[in-house]
Amino acid sequence: MPSNSRGWIKMHRSIMENWVFQSPALFRAWCYVLMKANHQKAKIIVKGNLQTIETGQFWTSYRTLSRDLEVSQNTVRRWFTQFQDDGMISLQPMQGCGTLVTVCNYGLYQGFSGDGWYTDGHTDGHTDGYNAGTLTDVMTDHEQEINNDKECIKNEKKKYIAPPGYGHFSEV
Repeated sequence: MPSNSRGWIKMHRSIMENWVFQSPALFRAWCYVLMKANHQKAKIIVKGNLQTIETGQFWTSYRTLSRDLEVSQNTVRRWFTQFQDDGMISLQPMQGCGTLVTVCNYGLYQGFSGDGWYTDGHTDGHTDGYNAGTLTDVMTDHEQEINNDKECIKNEKKKYIAPPGYGHFSEV
């Protein structure tokens, strides 16, 4: 794995219900895909040519994937074909230059950037059918989630509070 990777990704607990979660190796491969995807548009050199890589995309080769994931190239091809068949990624092979991997619905799952919703590599601003709403809506949802979590914690603590007059070290 590259040592210069920085930042974080979001992962929803619903991943545990996805078929990818059933196999530790597939789950690791999926996490790799999410971590390799660009969080913002970037320019890179591919075989001496300047290429623009959009948010949610990364350029790679099956050889690199095989090395990083420590499995055969055939296994990587099979996994990535399964990801593609399930609509999780799209693959654009370029003869002799590697493959451009695009994470489908990247903006939906990875959220908000400083200047707007991620656009899943689309330059027209669409988020593959997802209406993100306004920043206020997002913050309100986030605040509600935090309040729900606080309420759950408070209720859990109530279960473990000893009745008055009952000491932790009372004699039996």
